[in-house]
Amino acid sequence: MKKSFEATHNPIADAPVDPPPDQPGDSALLAAVHAAIAADGRLAEEPISIVIRDGCATLTGTVSYEYQRVLADACVSSVPGILVVLNQLDVQETGPMAYPD
Repeated sequence: MKKSFEATHNPIADAPVDPPPDQPGDSALLAAVHAAIAADGRLAEEPISIVIRDGCATLTGTVSYEYQRVLADACVSSVPGILVVLNQLDVQETGPMAYPD
């Protein structure tokens, strides 16, 4: 006897995926993320591109050092309403690491 699983209920796949009602919109999140990155002087001069879609932040571009890649991720993750960060930043690391003043 062959079993059919077509009518099987999957509570995870069938759950609603609407964001919480108090979730900020993507444009508000983008402004908050830009402010968070600009507030940290170690990232201000780095060419980081940010795209926000449904609370998911995608970071692209190139930073000078690995610590800046990690720092950018932490800054973006700290913004209320950001659900996940996809960090696609490249690291250029050339020469000795100079800490900003």
